[in-house]
Amino acid sequence: MTYLALDLLAARADKTCAIATASSDGAPTAALAFYAPQADGRLLMTTHTSSRKWAHLLSNGRVGLVVGWTFAEPHVQLDGNARLVPPGHPEIEALCAAYYAEFPQAAPFRDPTTGVIVITPTWARITHFQPAGPPQVEEGLIELQ
Repeated sequence: MTYLALDLLAARADKTCAIATASSDGAPTAALAFYAPQADGRLLMTTHTSSRKWAHLLSNGRVGLVVGWTFAEPHVQLDGNARLVPPGHPEIEALCAAYYAEFPQAAPFRDPTTGVIVITPTWARITHFQPAGPPQVEEGLIELQ
């Protein structure tokens, strides 16, 4: 079931999400971000290494994402672990190419401080709102290879 959440994220035309992180002492932050789903189920994001989310993820690699803004679409909540790929890392060019293939309009914003966040989902919840009655909720763990 929870792998359906990854399919829903990949199928969306609007690949916008809210990402939440927390510092090592628990201070939260949330931001609007664009995600690029990968064939292996992982999600890519780019950010500047001076951002709050990058600083938070350096000390606490856990993230939460929310996708779905209306009652007419499924809402997906996703928890996962983030791996930071800083500028100059051997993987940075390939990961940026994959991200910018999904978001070519974002490529001009890349600069020497741009890093990539690779998110490995670990848990998902899908909420389907109904015209009448309570929403249908499915949730569970995700184990990617």
